[in-house]
Amino acid sequence: TYGEKGATMAAGVQVVTDPFNSDPTLTDGLIYLQFNNMVYIPEGKMENTDKVTIFIPSTDNTLYRDIRITITYTVEDDCAKPEFNKEMYVTDDVQIVRGTKDESGKLVMKTTLAEAFEGYLDNFGNANHNYYFCQNPDADPVYGVEIVPITPFAQPGQASVADYRDQTIALTTPLGYYGDMNEVRSVPVRLVAMRANGTNHWFNYTVEFRSPFLVTAAPQPIEIPTNKPVETKNFAELVEVTLINGNVVVWDGDAKTPGFQSAAATYGLQASDFKFTYRIANGEDQQGRLSIDANTGLITWSNDGTRLLNDTPAHVIVTMEVNGIIISETSITITLLKTDVAGE
Repeated sequence: TYGEKGATMAAGVQVVTDPFNSDPTLTDGLIYLQFNNMVYIPEGKMENTDKVTIFIPSTDNTLYRDIRITITYTVEDDCAKPEFNKEMYVTDDVQIVRGTKDESGKLVMKTTLAEAFEGYLDNFGNANHNYYFCQNPDADPVYGVEIVPITPFAQPGQASVADYRDQTIALTTPLGYYGDMNEVRSVPVRLVAMRANGTNHWFNYTVEFRSPFLVTAAPQPIEIPTNKPVETKNFAELVEVTLINGNVVVWDGDAKTPGFQSAAATYGLQASDFKFTYRIANGEDQQGRLSIDANTGLITWSNDGTRLLNDTPAHVIVTMEVNGIIISETSITITLLKTDVAGE
């Protein structure tokens, strides 16, 4: 018998005795274990070692002792570890997202999670598991992102079933900036395999959202002379935006660059999707004598007549918003040139 006199019944484990001879002096019995999908493996682990005790009562306690047999076993989960596609998409266990064009033809910060893995996870998996992606619950939650659908596997009462290979991760709030640092939104992600026994195992990695654009100014250096009472420069004409994927200039003071046409085709961008605002860095406006129109980018440098002895640096802070999903800020140096006096 099994499970008597203190023997422990392990879930998913069945003891088979086949059969024991009624003559207690004979040993032609066979004892073995059978396992099913409910066998216990702890949460987050890929194997478990346990034991079961088989109790064979004596047919005559005056002649024979009871028999107890302990069998120690190890069970291993047969789910393979997913492999990153390090040749194409992943570096140092990080999947970097710089945007794509959605169904409406607009740039969105979104990707399919399976894209990070070899074969896009096709032919990966096991019939004994349900799989899904989620934010790593053991890490601090990251807001402003969502994984869709939340539960790709069938649930009681659900009529349709999605596939974890189709799960996407996307921003729900724009990438922003903090101080002089543009945001890199790092999301701890977990690929979970749900076992029939009610415990899970998983694989952790990181998805990073980064802006696909780099804001600079051309040409460099940007210089403003100090020879007249009022000098002006149209700073907006100097702003340059590069699409990092492909290193293509998509904005050179306006949307007329050849690169912009390429970006428009790739990401569905329009000139109206780019919005710029400008300001002089704090403390560098020369008591209001150096100013810039926040919307047009027109710089005005007013000199009241005193000779400027040395070149004086200042910085224009450019804030760029693209399609409501990316807000980037960059500091671009300008130089107020010392007064050019002939003969000196």
